Amino acid sequence: MGYYSELTIEANYREDHSYTSPEMQLRWRIEDLQSHLEDIAGGKYGVTAHYYMGCRYSKEDLAYVPPEYFSRASDIMTAISIAEEKLALMEAEECEIQLKESNVPEIEEIPGQLTIWDILQREDIIPVQTGELIQAA
Repeated sequence: MGYYSELTIEANYREDHSYTSPEMQLRWRIEDLQSHLEDIAGGKYGVTAHYYMGCRYSKEDLAYVPPEYFSRASDIMTAISIAEEKLALMEAEECEIQLKESNVPEIEEIPGQLTIWDILQREDIIPVQTGELIQAA
């Protein structure tokens, strides 16, 4: 077993972060954008932001541009709202999937099929004595 395997006995508490989920990526993006917004509010733009200071971004650009490229607080706030909307949609889809999975019946019955419980509940079945069974054999 490898050190980072989830199957190791002694390292049972560790999570596998090698492949981050899209939800986690969006949460990290929101954190990065909020951190950069605080930096801009404090007057710390960074070299990359100064280089791209005159750029106007489309809505598609705002969804994917790294935070250090933004020089205006309005762009960052729009990018945060886009990421939050995407995260809310992903969580709603995940809830719908879980709801559909929970509504799946555990035992699929075919209409008209007899089960052992149906046979045991019938009253017209006459119990057979053990002596009759021995005689029939």
